[in-house]
Amino acid sequence: MGYNQGRNNSNWRGGKIKCICKICGKRFYVIPAYIKRGDGKFCSSKCFGIWTSQNQRGENNPSWKGGKIKRICQMCNKVFFVFPAEVKYGRGKFCSRKCQGKWQSKNYRGKNHSAWKGGITPITRLIRESNKYKQWRQNVFIRDDFTCQKCGQIGGNLEAHHKKPFHKLIEEVKKYLPLLDLYEGAMVYTPLWDIDNGITLCEECHKKIDTRR
Repeated sequence: MGYNQGRNNSNWRGGKIKCICKICGKRFYVIPAYIKRGDGKFCSSKCFGIWTSQNQRGENNPSWKGGKIKRICQMCNKVFFVFPAEVKYGRGKFCSRKCQGKWQSKNYRGKNHSAWKGGITPITRLIRESNKYKQWRQNVFIRDDFTCQKCGQIGGNLEAHHKKPFHKLIEEVKKYLPLLDLYEGAMVYTPLWDIDNGITLCEECHKKIDTRR
């Protein structure tokens, strides 16, 4: 052993200490400084990860602020779970967007809606915000190479326009599928999702077309 090794080194703080891993029971050695700062409990990061997943989930986690709360869907009575914060901000009433749409189509129709003006605006907004509508719009963009079919603008603020007006298609849903809720009927009404009835327009060209209707 050299003169500057082990106890002969000016920085010597004692030799390594034997420890037993709390997960796998394997023996390993660490320097005293590691023990002092709270290490020396696990032989590897893998074992540390296993211990954390077993002991610091849910209520055992120091950052725990309450688990998910059981709720009953106001539309289909299905049991589901949400975080307390969602309930705090007025969510947690429906198990899915579909159930929310059904409930609103029944309770926010006509004079029951606070913004009633003789129309069906709340339901059409839900339809436009649905994943199916977003997919239809994306398919129109892809077919048209993300290019305005009027002025040739590529990219930018593009919009998918219904050649046969959206509001007329919604009226058809009400006419041909009267036994279904408006939202549910719109989801299955094939003409509404026909990409041949769609065309890609830039924001300015879309405004010009809408003003002519």
